[in-house]
Amino acid sequence: MPISAIQKPPLPRTISGHQAWSLLTATFEILAEQKIIADEFLSTARQMVQFRNRIVHLYWEVEAEVIYDILQKNLEDFETFTSQILKYLSAHQ
Repeated sequence: MPISAIQKPPLPRTISGHQAWSLLTATFEILAEQKIIADEFLSTARQMVQFRNRIVHLYWEVEAEVIYDILQKNLEDFETFTSQILKYLSAHQ
């Protein structure tokens, strides 16, 4: 079969920045609804998504001091998320 006869898969659909934010936020909302993460963590997760988007799309507006402050004071948010996911996984093996 010649290469030209091979049907190419469709390119993945791209999403806009707002759609990406909505999708990331919805992912955390679903995790909370399914009791995979605590409801109390949902607002933190939303803030993490917002800051991620700011770094990715408006990086020239983000001051190094802000990033340093977050890294010094909020890394436990990642530990909290990880521990909640691991707790769920261990309970549902």
